[in-house]
Amino acid sequence: MHPLNRHFLSALTPFRSTTMSFSSFRLIRKELKVPPPPNPGRFSTFGSVSRPAFTSGIPHPSTYGVKQEMQATSFDSVARPRARYDRPKLKSTRELPEIKSRKPLYFALGAGAVSLWAAFLIYTANQERLSASIVRQCILKIKRTQNAAVLEALGDGITLEPVWWMLNQPWVNGQINMPKGQIDVSLRLMGSKGAGTLYFTSIRREKGAPFTILRFKVITDDGRTIHLDPKEDFENAPTV
Repeated sequence: MHPLNRHFLSALTPFRSTTMSFSSFRLIRKELKVPPPPNPGRFSTFGSVSRPAFTSGIPHPSTYGVKQEMQATSFDSVARPRARYDRPKLKSTRELPEIKSRKPLYFALGAGAVSLWAAFLIYTANQERLSASIVRQCILKIKRTQNAAVLEALGDGITLEPVWWMLNQPWVNGQINMPKGQIDVSLRLMGSKGAGTLYFTSIRREKGAPFTILRFKVITDDGRTIHLDPKEDFENAPTV
């Protein structure tokens, strides 16, 4: 239904009756100053009230007085994300600084890590040799020795000499391989009169046999060599 007719019928509702004729319809419409529809077409009655019936050829009310033109929309590219505006151009002509390679830094860090790991392995191996039973027995015997030559060269209070690079721990040079029956170590000694190096070598000729001491001596820093008697200083040779 046309909006003008809908407005007219809503205004006419309080005044209409069931016996209203077509002439009364026109008179009341004229008094209310309702403009006629653009193309009323035929009229048909519904009940006792006459209502206009529009034909199918009448355009939609929203198109009255409006000239519509259909325009084709063309696209110059596919639908894809792109910048909504151009990148701003930098006014400065200064060149970017050259980034230095970090390879020397990585090499230094790697070398430092390897050095720390090697130092840790050396320290643990030295602590293992220092805690071996044969080394402890050598240290105990040299501290309690009654050898006059050793006491004259080193003096009293003989002990192991610590080194700074081993965190003030004594350094045990050599190897201790008990499964193969090979012991060859050297220890730095110090006393009230001087210092020297203790050398101890022992082997096991066959499995299950006792160790045989081959070398047990002290060489002082002034060049004197003092041989120790294994039978005197080692009543019981180390066995496995």
